[in-house]
Amino acid sequence: MSKEDFEALMQERPDGIETDQSGEFWDGFSIVSIGNEDVNDAGMVAHRGILHEDEYVDEPLLKLMIERRLGFTYEQIRSAYRQGPTSADTRQLRDKIDSRLLALSRSGGLMTPLAQAIGLNEKTLDRALARAKGVTSVAGSGD
Repeated sequence: MSKEDFEALMQERPDGIETDQSGEFWDGFSIVSIGNEDVNDAGMVAHRGILHEDEYVDEPLLKLMIERRLGFTYEQIRSAYRQGPTSADTRQLRDKIDSRLLALSRSGGLMTPLAQAIGLNEKTLDRALARAKGVTSVAGSGD
């Protein structure tokens, strides 16, 4: 078999789905091989097989559920916890989100997965909970 025949064969799968020159199939799959680690700028990922329906995460649905449960949008959360100087309005929003996170934590919420889902690192989450506890203890000391 000539090189041209081999290349032509590799451009068409048995099911008729054609590939482009980069090796990506039109249906969204791609070929990853050693030396081609820059595919999708993420490197190679190994997986043990097909996801069970309980393992699948519907990210748009998760985002919607988190926003409803917290009472704040992702954009509000990002703006409240971004680095740099904060306005009085942003600090007030951050305090409200901190209090909501503390309430979820006290009710047994899984805070680390929640923080990962909303884009907060553990240190930011720890600071948010500490701030909320400080506000709660100061507010509760007058009782």
